[in-house]
Amino acid sequence: MTMVNLMKVRLGIQSYIVTRFLAVLCLLLLLTLFLGRYLKNLSLDESTEYYMYTEAEWIDAHYSPPDLPEFQPGLREYYWGEDQLPNDVTAIFRPASWRNGEVLLAEHENQTVYLLAFQSSQSSPLSESTDQKETLFVIHRFTAKQLDDEYSTLYGNLYVALFASFGLAIMTGFWTSQRIRQPVSDLSSWVNQLRDSSSPPLPPASADRFNETRNITDSLVEAIRQLEEANQKEKDFLKVLSHELKTPMAITSGAIQLLDARNAISIEQRKYWDKLKNAQKTMQTLSQTVLDLWRAHPVTDTQPVDITRLLKQVLKDNKYLQKPSVEVSIRIDGPVEVSTSPSLLKLALNNLIRNALQYTVEGEIDIHTVSAPAPAKLIITNPCQNQEAEATYMHTADDLPAKDYGYGVGLFLVEKICEQKHWSFHTRKENQRFCVVIELSG
Repeated sequence: MTMVNLMKVRLGIQSYIVTRFLAVLCLLLLLTLFLGRYLKNLSLDESTEYYMYTEAEWIDAHYSPPDLPEFQPGLREYYWGEDQLPNDVTAIFRPASWRNGEVLLAEHENQTVYLLAFQSSQSSPLSESTDQKETLFVIHRFTAKQLDDEYSTLYGNLYVALFASFGLAIMTGFWTSQRIRQPVSDLSSWVNQLRDSSSPPLPPASADRFNETRNITDSLVEAIRQLEEANQKEKDFLKVLSHELKTPMAITSGAIQLLDARNAISIEQRKYWDKLKNAQKTMQTLSQTVLDLWRAHPVTDTQPVDITRLLKQVLKDNKYLQKPSVEVSIRIDGPVEVSTSPSLLKLALNNLIRNALQYTVEGEIDIHTVSAPAPAKLIITNPCQNQEAEATYMHTADDLPAKDYGYGVGLFLVEKICEQKHWSFHTRKENQRFCVVIELSG
């Protein structure tokens, strides 16, 4: 697991560019050293062969056997005929290996010896036949020290030029990476400021350097503008909705209480009257939940709340939803008291209890509170084997594949409350029972 996490560590743009650039630079350096050594040996052979041919042609054009120009024994030597060759040369090169116009190479006693057998266009005056051409032998000898001295300066300058080019490439690469990294880094800092500050700051000036970063900046600015417009519309809507909901709800609630106090409802009308009161309670709960969740300033009142007492009160308020074939059991593992907002906790419990009572046709609803280990937990399970509840469950699951909200909109509202209070909330369905778990962290 640790290995996988290490492999997923993200690099900054500058680190990414620098590491790749250095890797390519190292490969080029190794390739240069190899090619330098190879070209050194290759150029030594080719240049020596070229000079030997040039010397042979010049001697053939200006001298006739047995005349020869002055030469340096042990460095550059010229001979007419193989019988004039030094003994060490005849010992190194066999006469059978000599071919006209071919340069032979051999190493002997810490020397590198080159031999060229060049067929002259002139005849030797000592030969019996005037048609027999004399062979000119050109010999170049090099010691290891002479080779190093001869080519050290040339290849030293070559390597200096190569390393200077690499240094220039490195500076250019770092400058380029800085030019690319700065707009992206400034853009990242600007996005973090957008997330942390209430008033959006101005975009960074460096974002105008490239079309791509400028397009990202323009898109984010436009998205922020649209989001602010949507938030303002939502605030205006909730402000109006709050008044439009509370006023008729207060009127209908007062009218219901007044009629109940006067006993103005007949026995025949009592059945419909109870339905009207229950619908009014449902509307009150739903409107209060929506307004508290999406108000401009979230609910922040905090005080110790006894969950057991609050549960019993919520069960009593929603008793009218319990069907005769449904039983409710409460299991309490020790006193459960949390410091939180009583209004939001009551809204969450009310939606959970209503959801369980409304979608349970028969069976037992189990409510379990756990105080230890912390944090306190509330677990509510109810059967869901009836066809109506099953259809509602499948419909909800299809509409919301990433979230299992169970039945109706109640669990959706509970989730929003838990998000606001940073409570852990999850649901599961197993053995024909639907389970809701809330961890009430203080």
